[in-house]
Amino acid sequence: MDKLRNMQLFCRVVELGNFAKAAKAMNLTPAIVGRHIANLEQSLEVRLINRTTRSMEVTPAGQEYYGGCKAVLENIEVLEQSLLRSYVEEPKGFIRVAAPDGFASPYLLDHVIGFQERYPQIHIDIVADNERTDLIKDNIDLAIRFAISLEDSSYVAYPLTHTKLALFGAVKYLEEHGVPQSISDLNAHDCLHFGASRYGGFWPVIKNGETKKIKLPWKLSFSNTHIYMDALTRGLGIGLLPEIFVSGNNAGNLNKIEGVFDFHEITIYAMYPSRHYIPHRVKLFLEYLKAAYEGAS
Repeated sequence: MDKLRNMQLFCRVVELGNFAKAAKAMNLTPAIVGRHIANLEQSLEVRLINRTTRSMEVTPAGQEYYGGCKAVLENIEVLEQSLLRSYVEEPKGFIRVAAPDGFASPYLLDHVIGFQERYPQIHIDIVADNERTDLIKDNIDLAIRFAISLEDSSYVAYPLTHTKLALFGAVKYLEEHGVPQSISDLNAHDCLHFGASRYGGFWPVIKNGETKKIKLPWKLSFSNTHIYMDALTRGLGIGLLPEIFVSGNNAGNLNKIEGVFDFHEITIYAMYPSRHYIPHRVKLFLEYLKAAYEGAS
């Protein structure tokens, strides 16, 4: 079995989490898979996977090698597919896209519907997750991220559009409790918090040109954007949201609250693992997203 086949086997073991599942997927026996992984480790002179009879764990060296293997295998796929006429005439394949849950539906889903009308043979798996997904480890082709500033330079990032943070409250709530005019007024209000934010238990605000983090006695905290939005529209309190989430039919009965804080502008990025080539199907979807947001601006 050649080196590329060994790399494919190793990637399947990492992605599926054990030798038995990888063996089944590759139509081999677990013993054969184990033998070839051992041969691969011997040739590299490094341990890639720590394994016992009941469990396995990919070593740091194994994680690094996995990322390199994926890049090599995907580059080969791009090269081979580019030689096939049918690949150009009728793009096909699978794309795994990660996005925050509040963006995955309806925004990303709207784009996926339009994209698949154009390319029906490209299948898309949407991973709606507010965690900071590891694109390599979780086998993500493209990720949508909201950020005031990017700290991770290991990925390629393309800015799709921008939005601002703002305070919002339901009409009913503001009529009953009044509209806060200052920071001190918020202490008398029910404040709701989105706990899955990268800022944890704080609101990021601008004060004297610098970012400050403030914490209020949150009445409720949420890790799901749709439940958070539902609580706001039901009038349970005041919350901080990207303005893009409160637009058109999504606005419901939410009113923007002005003058209490200054907030940052957020950039919405499309991100993919840094590599020289990306699969043609992923490139098509990225170009589709770019065109959609350029047309909307």
